[in-house]
Amino acid sequence: AEAPQIETDKVELSNTIDSRELVALPTEGRNPTRLAAIQAGVIMDNGQEGLPSTSNSANYTFEANGQRGQLNRQLLDGVDDTEGVSGIAAIVPSTDALQEYQLVTSNYDVELGEVAGAVQLFTTKAGTNQLHGSAHVFNRVNALFASDPFTEPNGPGHFVYNRFGGTLGGPIIRNKLFGFGYYEGYRVRSGGNILTTV
Repeated sequence: AEAPQIETDKVELSNTIDSRELVALPTEGRNPTRLAAIQAGVIMDNGQEGLPSTSNSANYTFEANGQRGQLNRQLLDGVDDTEGVSGIAAIVPSTDALQEYQLVTSNYDVELGEVAGAVQLFTTKAGTNQLHGSAHVFNRVNALFASDPFTEPNGPGHFVYNRFGGTLGGPIIRNKLFGFGYYEGYRVRSGGNILTTV
């Protein structure tokens, strides 16, 4: 058999994860930005859980090849999705809503210019002639956490995290117009505080 050729038209350093792998790979908070950690040359910032906050910012920050995290760029379906000050993604789609996640850390193509750090490319799913969808519910509770005997001698503090949602795609006008949408909500209870967002 003929040996497979290396990619001769691009010299970028990148990693692409398809929709099947996105759902199968474990990610804290079902957050695709956590997958940047599996790319060579990427260092994740410390102390992040990737859980949504009151400002709805829910992505991880990282440095690629020694460049500051503020120099990263995000594209959501080809549209700039970079928050102006911190360089994080303004909108973080659910792993269920993504067709593909790609992280490019070096030797970008011309269309990915204006960046010194890494580029995250989020490609969302689209509708087809077949009706398709998914539903999920995930739960994390402190009873299943491992405790650190040095910082938590009495066990981990009270924490409950529920994430729920689903996707639906299909034809609006067969062979001409398609639709796809997703919904995701969560409820976090930490100590006596409850944070709920839908």
